[in-house]
Amino acid sequence: MTVAMQQDAPKKPQQLSLAIERIREAFLLGLDQRIEALDVLLCQLDETDNPILALHGIAEIAHGVSGVAKTLGFPELGTTASGIDTQIAIVLSGPICPQTLSDIVRDVDAMVDHMDGL
Repeated sequence: MTVAMQQDAPKKPQQLSLAIERIREAFLLGLDQRIEALDVLLCQLDETDNPILALHGIAEIAHGVSGVAKTLGFPELGTTASGIDTQIAIVLSGPICPQTLSDIVRDVDAMVDHMDGL
């Protein structure tokens, strides 16, 4: 290892920590937009006979949240979001029943509450 590499080595963990912190801050700043979008999508679920588009929108948001939440220090939020994403994928592969939609709404409400508390 060269002298220059040895001098840079202590900086790399600090740089990584700073980068992760910036990503975490951006994630937190974006939660309000995600919450608003989820509220709109939940209203669409309630107001339509064909919930497929709303379910796809919810799944897209849940997938994005689950992809980074655990890494950024929000494991419970990541697990909830991942569960919603999986649940919707299963629902979209077959017939959609009212109880299933109620379960999804309940889980999305819990995710929104969690996001709102961060």
